[in-house]
Amino acid sequence: MEKEATRGDFPANPVDKPHYLLEFCDEFSESSVDEGKWVPFYLPQWSSRNLAAANHSFEDGHLVLKIDADQPPWCPEYDGDIRCSSLQTGLFAGPVGSTLGQHRFNTASVVREAQVNRITYAPRYGYFELRAKSIMRPGNHVALWMIGYEDSPERSAEICICEIYGKNANSTSSVIGFGVHPWADSKIVDEGSVD
Repeated sequence: MEKEATRGDFPANPVDKPHYLLEFCDEFSESSVDEGKWVPFYLPQWSSRNLAAANHSFEDGHLVLKIDADQPPWCPEYDGDIRCSSLQTGLFAGPVGSTLGQHRFNTASVVREAQVNRITYAPRYGYFELRAKSIMRPGNHVALWMIGYEDSPERSAEICICEIYGKNANSTSSVIGFGVHPWADSKIVDEGSVD
């Protein structure tokens, strides 16, 4: 009789975790992004849905988020030549012209395009896991952030579960950053670490 291979105390199937209740999971095994789970834009309120849309494909049963050489910056006025490809599980923005909106990264930003506010998944607590790989080049940045929905200041903090900058990675290892950032939440102290 064969015994199931394990990773530490967890079964070989990475979705099964003893003593945990699975609330949200996506193996990206379909041929399109499930918009019941994901908002396939990166902070579109500060730019536009067109410029903030996730550039992606499905290859060999995996979601591939990519940035092509001719892809325009997502918000050139306030974020320079940064290009993004991202998925979110929530989107909050005030009316056009307002400063109300999720993850206002630049104090000059105003809402430029009306959005439909929605939450597909916004837990208060949990265990989170990501399986991913990346082509690490000096300008690349790969991350899993839990950002606040930000419909009120105390719901604005960010938990950085992991982020890797291409300049800190090579063929055998990488430096992984993690921490918390308060944004407008006065109860959170800015703290970050590198492992």
